[in-house]
Parts: sequence; C-alpha cells; structure tokens
Amino acid sequence: MSSKAKKLTDQEITLQFNNMKSEMQAIAQKIGELEGDAEEHKAVIDTISPLNGDRKCFRLVGGVLVERTVKE
Repeated sequence: MSSKAKKLTDQEITLQFNNMKSEMQAIAQKIGELEGDAEEHKAVIDTISPLNGDRKCFRLVGGVLVERTVKE
C-alpha cells in the first residue's frame, strides 16, 4: 500500500462494506428481474411466431399500447 493512502477506520470500512453489499443485492435483484422479463418475452415470441404475419397484435411501448402485426 502506498504511504499516501488514507487509512480507514473500522467504522468507515464497515460502512463501505455495507454500502457495497446493498449495491450488490440491488444488482442481483435487477438481474433476476431482467431474466424474468427475458423469459416472458421468449414465451410471447414462441407463441406468436407460428401465426400469420398479417395478424394484428399489440405491444406495450413506454406505457403506450401500440398496434402492430405479427411480422413487425
């Protein structure tokens, strides 16, 4: 360690550790959320893929329901 490096107190180390732990838990939660979304998207794609391409479907984009066709 460099002689210019600041020595952290036990309290600062504990606080930094707890902050990193909280951030890690938030990231793990977000990863789980995204994996769930990906599974849902795959289920929808698998369901509509065999349908006629001109068939009407709807997609939620930014909170707005948009009318599309299956091929779009």
